[in-house]
Formats: sequence, structure tokens, C-alpha cells
Amino acid sequence: MHKKVQPAKIILLNGVGSSGKTSLACAFQVAAADVFLHVQMDTFLGIPRQCA
Repeated sequence: MHKKVQPAKIILLNGVGSSGKTSLACAFQVAAADVFLHVQMDTFLGIPRQCA
């Protein structure tokens, strides 16, 4: 039997440099009941795209 796929949850933290986005993301990971992946935008944009 297949497990039902849950929709993705995305939290976008936007702000100027040194505004606390990384600190907030880390605190959220500690407090959240679910698992969240923290990826900085520069890293995300550098991920190679794979097109079919």
C-alpha cells in the first residue's frame, strides 16, 4: 500500500543582511514538531536543475 504524499511546506524568510533570518530559521528547526530543511537562497539558486 502506498503512503499518501503530504503537500510540501515552505517558509520563506525575507530580509536584509544581518536581520536575523538564519538565527530565526535555526530556532524554528529546534522548536518545530516537523523536520524542516534550512537552505540559504544563494545555495538554493546554485543547485543544478535536472530537466526531463
